[in-house]
Amino acid sequence: MDKLSNTLLQVPYIHSVFTLPHQLNGIARMNEKAMYSLILRVAWLTIKSIMHKYNAVPGMTSILHTFGSDMKYHIHVHALVTFGGLCTASSGDSITSQWKYPEFKDKIDRYRSICSTYKKIFIQEFLLLYHSNKITYHLPVDDILNVVEKIRWVVHSTHPTMNTLVIEKYLARYINRVAISNNRIQYLKENHKVIILYNDYKNQQTGSPAPKAFKELDPLAAIHQIMEHVLPPHFQKSRKYGLHHHSFKSTHTIPDALIRDGNTVRTLFQIITELSKQSAFKCDLCGSDQLFMDIVTPDSNYIFNFIPLDLLKAPPAFNFNIQSNNSLENKRTASVPKISIPTSIHFVHSSS
Repeated sequence: MDKLSNTLLQVPYIHSVFTLPHQLNGIARMNEKAMYSLILRVAWLTIKSIMHKYNAVPGMTSILHTFGSDMKYHIHVHALVTFGGLCTASSGDSITSQWKYPEFKDKIDRYRSICSTYKKIFIQEFLLLYHSNKITYHLPVDDILNVVEKIRWVVHSTHPTMNTLVIEKYLARYINRVAISNNRIQYLKENHKVIILYNDYKNQQTGSPAPKAFKELDPLAAIHQIMEHVLPPHFQKSRKYGLHHHSFKSTHTIPDALIRDGNTVRTLFQIITELSKQSAFKCDLCGSDQLFMDIVTPDSNYIFNFIPLDLLKAPPAFNFNIQSNNSLENKRTASVPKISIPTSIHFVHSSS
């Protein structure tokens, strides 16, 4: 997660999901490496094409998923996309870089425009691979393309936000993990069935989490659903483009104001905790070991929340020109002068 977070910039981000139409699933099964790389590349070309009219270079980190929560074959790409891009202008010998936002406040482009651009670029790139024999299929491809050209391709995008912690945790879990974890699958010896736990998004209500559901499969069918999500050998399912790619960082200078501070301190404490074999500090109230940094604004009245105002009053002023009782009586007689008590004398309370 720290590696993913350190590649992001101090700018708003949107979470986009590029979905492949199910009519192309058969071609994808026979050409896994080519089709998986194609959808990742086309997702970037779509974002790049949209930001090209602003003469800005965006940044994108994408992860390929071939599965839904119910383990069905559902090819889609999750992408963290910068809301805007870096625009570089040169005047003489000086080069200035500034951040360029899209013309829309809550999206990089209109929904229909994004979907149509994604479809157009995908079909163009697909035909190049098909005519060069890098993609093969036993059925006529033209018939399938005629069908997918008439439907709307789905690209779902969220509103831009600076808080990317939730989606970072979501994507980081799937970078080095398989499609399903052990706590979601169970084998029932009594009836020789496999039970898979999944999120039922079809029955999800707005504003509430998706309800849990079970599906029962034969062991061979369950093995088949798990194995079809095994990626080709040495396939890189997480990729970086634009501002996030190392080639751009090596040839261009990103302004310091756009660079995000890394989680070096948190990672260092994790290493120390692992080496020392000591338990991490946990909160006494909630028991969590996740510590977050927050900005506390100056408050001149903060101390009054803990110390009453009465205790902050200064002591009464002490008058060192105290006179004895005899001197008060001698005021009546002018013959006796006034006697002042020296300031070095200490007064001690007696026990009586």
